[in-house]
Amino acid sequence: LPPPPHTAKPQVLVQGAAFQHALRGLRAREAQLRTAGGAHVRRRLRASLAALLRRVLDDGRRFKRLDAQAQHRVRKRVKRLRYLAEFAAPLFPARRVSQFVAALQTAQDALGRYNDERVAQALYTPAAADGDPGARFAVDWLQARRARRAGQCQKLLRQLALVRPFWSK
Repeated sequence: LPPPPHTAKPQVLVQGAAFQHALRGLRAREAQLRTAGGAHVRRRLRASLAALLRRVLDDGRRFKRLDAQAQHRVRKRVKRLRYLAEFAAPLFPARRVSQFVAALQTAQDALGRYNDERVAQALYTPAAADGDPGARFAVDWLQARRARRAGQCQKLLRQLALVRPFWSK
């Protein structure tokens, strides 16, 4: 396909024959996956999703005891699991997928806040060591919150085990 002119409006491009042809092709491919190829794709996705969830749940049980690097890996795994779940969503019942993704989103948000506070504390620490009272306050405040935040993350990760995986039969 030739590249669209740079001055073309999005509405014009979407209504154009090339875009509509590509869209019909994607719909046809989706239909193929739902029928003949869908079982194979679902089987592979189930295995990947289950393996990733198992690792998240294993680490989630001991989240508070993990070092900062391992805790960050848990956050990245939760993010990957959510994105893979969203990618797989069209092949599974929508209600079950949305419940699972919502639980992942809650855990991912909490892990993100926890990580942001750890990073902030690390950034304030040098200024606190140099005698900046505002930085000292920030470091102490963030340190005081850390255990509670880690406990919240661990609780949310443990709760994931209670949500039925949408790919289970």
